[in-house]
Amino acid sequence: ARTRIEDLWAQGTDYCVETVRAARAESRMLHLDLDLTGECKLKCFYCDRTPDRYSDVPNRVELTTEERKDVISQAHALGATTVEFPGAGEPMIDVGFWEVVEHIHDLGMTAVLFTSGYHLDEESVDRLYELGATIFLKHNSEDSHVQDKMVGMRGYGEIANRALQLLVERGFNEPIPTRMAIDMVVTPQFQDLDMVGR
Repeated sequence: ARTRIEDLWAQGTDYCVETVRAARAESRMLHLDLDLTGECKLKCFYCDRTPDRYSDVPNRVELTTEERKDVISQAHALGATTVEFPGAGEPMIDVGFWEVVEHIHDLGMTAVLFTSGYHLDEESVDRLYELGATIFLKHNSEDSHVQDKMVGMRGYGEIANRALQLLVERGFNEPIPTRMAIDMVVTPQFQDLDMVGR
């Protein structure tokens, strides 16, 4: 049997043509991208953060948690159903992270989190599951040494593999559309395409 493309979508990140057409016709917003902190422990050689997104840039002013919640509420009023944290840094280390994700949940929206998985443990995975979040986990290879090299941190690969295991055990991969995806970088030096789709 042929799989519908919609069955491969990640919850909160993909929209069918009808949803997009309706939003356009009604001038509604669907999706808000919002950076939290610019802090991150990793040193990924492929990172797309520009220098202005780092937290230690002189005169950089980040929104407060209350300001972020206000922006999210405004987006919700305009029709948005998703708030995505693409990650100027690691969203989970932002001091207001949990308050913001709870606010998104309370509004009936979907939080989409791009994370290194560095801060995922059983408690946080359970909490994110209960809050209806979708997780994009940085996972470049099953080989821990390759992961370490790509992110510039020894020991990260084991952490990422454990985070992936926790997400699967909690069932993030079970619903359709899924609530879990892999954020993978493929380069001429680092290719682990055999693991894709498993």
